[in-house]
Formats: sequence, C-alpha cells, structure tokens
Amino acid sequence: MTIQTSPSAPLVGPNSEFRRLFRRVQHSALHLGSRATYAQARTFYDRWVNGDGPDPEAEAAGESWLTDLRAVAGQALVHRIRAVSVPLTGFWRYQYDTVQPNLDAGEKVSWIDRRDLIDLRLPTVDYWLLDNNLVAVLQHDDDGLLHTVDFLTDAEIVRMYATAFEAVAARAIPHSEFRA
Repeated sequence: MTIQTSPSAPLVGPNSEFRRLFRRVQHSALHLGSRATYAQARTFYDRWVNGDGPDPEAEAAGESWLTDLRAVAGQALVHRIRAVSVPLTGFWRYQYDTVQPNLDAGEKVSWIDRRDLIDLRLPTVDYWLLDNNLVAVLQHDDDGLLHTVDFLTDAEIVRMYATAFEAVAARAIPHSEFRA
C-alpha cells in the first residue's frame, strides 16, 4: 500500500495512516534515518539559527508526536538511529542538541557515522519497522520533503529491513555516549 501526500493530510501527522499504525505498536517501533536533511525539521532549524522563537503550529505538531511517543514508549521499545556525517553539520548539531524531549518521552536515540555503514547492505531509504511485521518506507525528494509512505508487509522484505536495522544497531552509539 502506498499513501501519497496532500496539503490537507500530512503523511505523518496526527491523523495519518502512519500515526494510526504507530499508536498500535505493541513490541517495537524502530526507525533508521539516513537523510542528510529533512524539510520539515529544516524549517525548525532555520528558525533556531535565525534566533526566531518556536513556531506555534510546529510546536503543536511536535507535542502531538511526543504524546504518541510517550504512549507507545510506555509499552514498547521505540528506537531511532540517525546515520549522520561526522563532524555534524549545523542541521545535525541542532538535531543533536534538541533531542531531549524525545528521550524524555522514552525514545531510545542512537547515532552512527555514515562511514561506519559502508560495508553493510542497507536499504537506501528512511524507514520505520513496526512490531517486526510492517515497514513504513519514507520516500523523500532531493530537498528532504516527505512525499510518499509505502507500507510493506511481505515477510521476506520485512525480515530484510529488520536485519538491516539490527546490523546498524549493533554499531550505533547511544545518544548519551555519542560525541560529534
């Protein structure tokens, strides 16, 4: 199943299919993020760099995510691995410096230098693996704008993504230990 974006229905917003599935997680929600930048987060970063205060709409969206994150992390493992270039760019320094609300909500966040992944056979897309039975592949354009979410349930494909996550997780560094 593929779901495409529309201005009135954000792909990962509170009423999206992804969020509905995320809220149903019982055991694990694993995210491998490997993009150099993300358009939505880039907006937050630009405001941060310019010294502008938080955008109220963005703050509300962030709080909605944290509410869901707290609920799921209260009963299941939520682990995000961020594959980044080291030293961190300004954008990733911002992400690193502002991750505390996610950690407080119960999300395990790890980091890995992209150079430590070159010998692994990994998917080239960002994805969430939910309860080891569904993969939500996040398709971004070259500017980092999320435009499609593909939901995959074929057992062999799900295993491939699970194996990839496990291989990266074995090398990733917990947020509290990562020094960039």
